[in-house]
Amino acid sequence: MKKIIILLVFIFLSTGCYDYVELNNLAIIPGIAIDKIDDEYQVVFEILNTVNKEENPNEEKVYFVKGQASTISEAFLNASYEIPKSAYTAHVDTIVIDEEIATNNLKDIIDFLIRDIDVRNQFYLVISPYSPAEDIIKTTSTTNPVASTSIKDLIEQVSKKRNIVSELNFEKFLAHILGEHKDGYLTTISKDEDTLKIGPIAIFSDYKMQTILSNVNAANFNILNNSSYENTYKIKCPDNAEKNIVLATSIPAATETKIENQNVTFNINMEVKVVENHCNINFRNTKDLETIENILASKVQEEMNLLISELIKYNSDILEIAHQYYKQYRQHIDFRKLNYQTQVKVLINRNGLIFEVKE
Repeated sequence: MKKIIILLVFIFLSTGCYDYVELNNLAIIPGIAIDKIDDEYQVVFEILNTVNKEENPNEEKVYFVKGQASTISEAFLNASYEIPKSAYTAHVDTIVIDEEIATNNLKDIIDFLIRDIDVRNQFYLVISPYSPAEDIIKTTSTTNPVASTSIKDLIEQVSKKRNIVSELNFEKFLAHILGEHKDGYLTTISKDEDTLKIGPIAIFSDYKMQTILSNVNAANFNILNNSSYENTYKIKCPDNAEKNIVLATSIPAATETKIENQNVTFNINMEVKVVENHCNINFRNTKDLETIENILASKVQEEMNLLISELIKYNSDILEIAHQYYKQYRQHIDFRKLNYQTQVKVLINRNGLIFEVKE
């Protein structure tokens, strides 16, 4: 019996040592930057530094290697030649691409990443439209020592606060851009000195980036797409145009899309709460509240019409209207030729509004 126990302990310890040695032989890559420079692809790997921090306290958390070639696969390979260990990309958090690739070479990047079995499809693909992707992946600080992880955290946090980005990983992005009668969209990233800033979203048509939506249009797209969390609105007081009332959605707005023949209707229901009030409003008066509700409904309706005009202008069907139309009528259609209207219903949450503050 003792021999069996000793044998099991030996096997367990041996296996643990084996895994540890293997892990130390890997170059763990959480982030990748891809730029197009002079008709060549440049790939930068962000690699976790696995040195002993107690023995080397001044060592950076990550280091970088670079490869360049006329094809994306060769660029990846050339970058891996610069690593003294085996490149490990199974846990990539973020891949950043520049505007040139997003506009002209996205299909090549998608094709390569799909075929590369080592890269899992759970990472975030983001666009750097104002600076090289290399600059983004190398933007680190004391509080954010790993840029790729910081970008991932920014996307997941900002998507729940400002609604100007999309919490869309690569797998979900593929479902949009590879689907018939569909177009894709991706979150953008920029930098201000050593600070990374996320959003808003860029829209695509036939694998080519068309434009970057404004913050307002990006937030309204998320409402129409039923993927918004909280939206804030500032409107002028009905009794005094120099003062404002600020409202925010108390629950996520809900949108129902109806397609009837050539007509598309977006029915939007919003429940909002009063955040700031500088108006002379009697919250006990139903008519006063209805006036505010109607003003906000008109504002949202107008903004939605501007967003739809933008999507039609750039031929970007990110709302998948043509796809829904085909499912319903089994006919192909140009989404730009349909008639669109938006109906908005706003309800102010009256909880807490019956109390008055004496000045």
